[in-house]
Amino acid sequence: MVTSSKSRQVRAIVAAGMVAALAAAAVACSSNSSDSSSTTSSPAASTADDLAAQAYAYTYPLVSVEVTRRQQTNVSAPDPSLGVASMNQLAPLNFLPDAKFTKVVRPNVDTLYTQMFFDVSKEPVVVSVPDMGGRYHLFPILDMWTNVDAAPGSRTLGADVRGYQFAIVGPNFHGSLPEGVHEYRLPTDSGWMIGRIQVNGPDDVPNVIAIQDKLTAVPLSALGAANSTPQNTELHPDWPKDQEVAKYIHDLSLSSTGTCTTPAFLTTRPVLTTRPSSKPSPRSAGPRTRSST
Repeated sequence: MVTSSKSRQVRAIVAAGMVAALAAAAVACSSNSSDSSSTTSSPAASTADDLAAQAYAYTYPLVSVEVTRRQQTNVSAPDPSLGVASMNQLAPLNFLPDAKFTKVVRPNVDTLYTQMFFDVSKEPVVVSVPDMGGRYHLFPILDMWTNVDAAPGSRTLGADVRGYQFAIVGPNFHGSLPEGVHEYRLPTDSGWMIGRIQVNGPDDVPNVIAIQDKLTAVPLSALGAANSTPQNTELHPDWPKDQEVAKYIHDLSLSSTGTCTTPAFLTTRPVLTTRPSSKPSPRSAGPRTRSST
């Protein structure tokens, strides 16, 4: 299913993250300009820089996931050679990464990946997992803050688990799920599932690809209907492509300030020391993806 309307709540948060990141750069540029004739910084300028740095660090995961999502879902159909697919569609990667693989920092060399960027603002997405025959597997589910809120698989459901289904549910869903479907509720409507299935050497790859082909992900309302993968017609030529996420965000911040020298905190990603209690605790580093297509 291709979702035409993205979650307003998450997009608003991501937009706020972009604004905060760019505001951080703007504040730093302003303080740098005002301090150019002085050898010491005023307390007010120092406080502004600190607040800007904290805002940048706090919202960095949201912006990082959004940039990654745009690169990996801006395709017309799933491509197993790249591991990409549009929103709410499974994106299997059908080969073992070697030393030349640079899409992800330190990828596993003994698993095949199946990922999915999802939007469950309208309704849950139900993932059906076939019988793995005791093969180790897991499907970590990340929210937009990059926190792993759940990891269904043989480690959490038991080594003897057979075929099963789980639903990725947004914070505002108040309906019911079919009996036997595991529910995993997230604090954000959008997120990222990064599945891994054990591979016992190169000769075992075809067997795992056959398992990947049996995995399905459908909206709750389509559960039990004939499975189909519609073509994505909402392509965005202005979205980033083949970009290193951290560098893209860095350049985005820099471009908003013209020729101003980039503040140090834009490249060092300071650790946030205080967080509002009303939001989940993010990891300031964001996802470890280098580039996405």
